[in-house]
Formats: sequence, structure tokens, C-alpha cells
Amino acid sequence: MGVPCITSDGSSLDVDYPLSSICIDPRSVAAATSGGGEDSAKRYSYWIGDNSAVYHIDGSAGGLSTLVAGSAGPHAAVGWTGDGVGSDVWFHLVIALICSGDAKWLYLIDHHNSCLRSIEVATQRVRTLYSMADSSGGPDRAKLCFDRSPHVKPESAVFLTGVNGILRFDFASSAAQSVSLGQYQSILKPHGIASTETGILIFTCWKTDSVWALEIGRSRHKTARQTNSIGWLSARCTL
Repeated sequence: MGVPCITSDGSSLDVDYPLSSICIDPRSVAAATSGGGEDSAKRYSYWIGDNSAVYHIDGSAGGLSTLVAGSAGPHAAVGWTGDGVGSDVWFHLVIALICSGDAKWLYLIDHHNSCLRSIEVATQRVRTLYSMADSSGGPDRAKLCFDRSPHVKPESAVFLTGVNGILRFDFASSAAQSVSLGQYQSILKPHGIASTETGILIFTCWKTDSVWALEIGRSRHKTARQTNSIGWLSARCTL
């Protein structure tokens, strides 16, 4: 059975390649499509994040994998080396990974380094965009998604979940703003997150085993669904 993920065009698919032969401990998956028409005419690209690196899988080349950035292998180095290019950069657990619609940029959460980082796919250059340690209480259980609200320029900002709530990070201003959860701020512990084109945030809460909907810019909350399998539900939904 494959690993479920959402592609850059919003479709859902399973990554069926043997990930254990590519990386040691896969933790995050992103995907992009190119081409159009029937599924047989589309080309798929995948990016896999593990404890120390990010890898690319070329779906049109029989699953050929290459190292994008980080340290690879059973004795891979982890930690912090600052920003740089390709294998000169170290990560320490890539727990969340998304891809821009044009497949030119990757955005990830570097867990133990407590930061949001970007990778320019063409150059493999890694940049640290934001330190999450102070304002979000650390990136434990953190996930991220693009802000797809209708009044926002496409892929100009991302939402991130942390132990203390939800943040919105704007690329142009390099500023992060806390998203108010109103009276539920101290109760909910957001985990998986997705943004819809109608201005709704959907997020899972690991502490209450529930899925919530939040109208961006408003304070109304709705319990979308109760489930004991919120991680699977979040990964499989096309929003």
C-alpha cells in the first residue's frame, strides 16, 4: 500500500515506490504533476523528507531518486550548519513538506532545528525563513499548508501548526502572525492543516481527536467531524 499525499494540482494519490530503499526513515511527502489530460499523460514528481535529507523521485523515470539537500546514508549527519546548497546543509528531521504549484519551491519544517525552511529546486539552495521556537512553542507535531484564500496571492503565505496554535507566515514580509482560535485557544492542539479556496482552514487536533473548520478572518468555529483516525483522514482529503 502506498503513502497518501496531495499533489500540487490538488489531486490525491499514493506514492507506491519502496521508500525504504531511498531513505532511512521517511517522515513527509510532497508531490507535483505536469502535463494534462488523462492521468496516463501526466508526469509525477515526488519529494521525500526523512531525518537528515530531502530526496526527489522522478515518476517518469521509473522511480529514479536523487538527493536534493541534506546528508544521506545510514550514517548521515544531522544538526545545524546554517543555510547553503545541497549536501552542504544539514537537517534534523523533516516532518512536514509541501511543493509549490510550479514545482520550483519546496517548503519544510525542520523539527529539531525549530524552523521553517525553503529549497529552490533548480539550484538546491536552502534558506531558513522563520524560527518557530519562540512564537509557536516549538514545532512538535507541526504541519504546514499554503494559504489558498481567494483574497490572497497564490502561494504567498503558509499556515503552520505548533504546540500553541496556528501561525500564518507571509513570504513577502517575512512576518508571522498568530491565528486566533478564540475561546478554544488553550484547548485545541492543532496538527494536520489544509486551506481551501473558499477561505476555510481545516485542521486536526491531536488532543481532542477531532477535525475543526475555521473561517479565516472570523472567529466562528465548527466541529467538522469526530474520528479516531484523524491523521489518515487529513492525509486523504482533497480540499
